[in-house]
Amino acid sequence: MSGREEEEGLDAGEGGFLGSFSSLLLAVLVVFLVLAGSAVLGQLVLLSGVASSLGVFYAEGDTPLGAAVNSLFFLLLALVGAGLLLALTRRRRLDILHLMLAAAIFVSYWGIFEIYASIFVSGGEELYALADALSLAVASLTAFLVVRPLNLTLLSVLLLLYGVMAGPLFAAMLTPFSVIAVSVTLAAYDAYSVTRGPLKKFLETVSRQPESSATRAEPLRGAVVHIGSLSLGMGDVLVYSMLSPVFLMTPSFSPARWLVCSTGLLLGFLNTLYMLRRRRFMPALPLPVAFSLSAYAVCYLLGL
Repeated sequence: MSGREEEEGLDAGEGGFLGSFSSLLLAVLVVFLVLAGSAVLGQLVLLSGVASSLGVFYAEGDTPLGAAVNSLFFLLLALVGAGLLLALTRRRRLDILHLMLAAAIFVSYWGIFEIYASIFVSGGEELYALADALSLAVASLTAFLVVRPLNLTLLSVLLLLYGVMAGPLFAAMLTPFSVIAVSVTLAAYDAYSVTRGPLKKFLETVSRQPESSATRAEPLRGAVVHIGSLSLGMGDVLVYSMLSPVFLMTPSFSPARWLVCSTGLLLGFLNTLYMLRRRRFMPALPLPVAFSLSAYAVCYLLGL
């Protein structure tokens, strides 16, 4: 989900996000860095062999049935999250949601750091102890900022790092075919959720709250990153980060293919931002996923 925040909530006024070229450039740069960072980490995860120890969501992930099972699993997670979000919003208890997000981020961030520490850290016990302390500190700080948003810029940076690190691990636990199927499924759900489904209802519910209500103050804190006045969902970041390693390494290592597909994703992202001129919020998965996978299909047919 992409949106622009103004004093009246998530909005897309004429003088908003697209009125500033620097803000537009910043958003594109951030997404490019997400793609580049996740591609590099994805290659390192593959070369390290740690992927074999992570296991897979479904052993037959490269078959149509396996891809469907994996896609339904991720879709179910999205539906459960949306239902919980709506229920807590109607009861004006988003503080509970923030606590749940903080706990989930703390545990998963810590675990993700430990996995990467096993890849990068080699040496004595002192280095491992330092890596453990760093992973605990970053996970704790991120969780704390979700509960107490003292610095939203720092929180967004930490969440972006989380997404860049988590995406390649998901790609390793899935298979390339499943990654593509999951991305298409979530893109379709994103289009429905933002335009007609749960997220639209959530935003409408929040907009009816009094301006002084805590519900309106960063209601999706921990689930979105802020790039200037743009809000980008963590789900979007994770999908971008899962696709990028596939573009680089499947069916073979090809920086040229990665560049073509990443350009397609960025063009889809830019088109999404352009459509924000006429809408208050837009799903940030359908166009980037469609453009990048179309580019990937062309590259595959051309043998790139």
